[in-house]
Amino acid sequence: MWRGYRRIAAGSLACASCMVDVAEPWREVVGGPGLDEGDMIEDALGTRPPGRRLSCQIQITEALHGLEVRLPETQA
Repeated sequence: MWRGYRRIAAGSLACASCMVDVAEPWREVVGGPGLDEGDMIEDALGTRPPGRRLSCQIQITEALHGLEVRLPETQA
């Protein structure tokens, strides 16, 4: 567990336990969820909130230095 954050599927897109909300200024740089990721979020929540991503699916690059995300109140 990392700072109270569960890593259930270890990045394999098999759950929705690592949801984050990407800060508005970063959404274009990070990009939106892929089809399977978006479906996973919608299945877990019944909706796709703007900026919601599964952190395990965000490709970390130098362009994301300083990235701001918020942990939702609850995870799936």
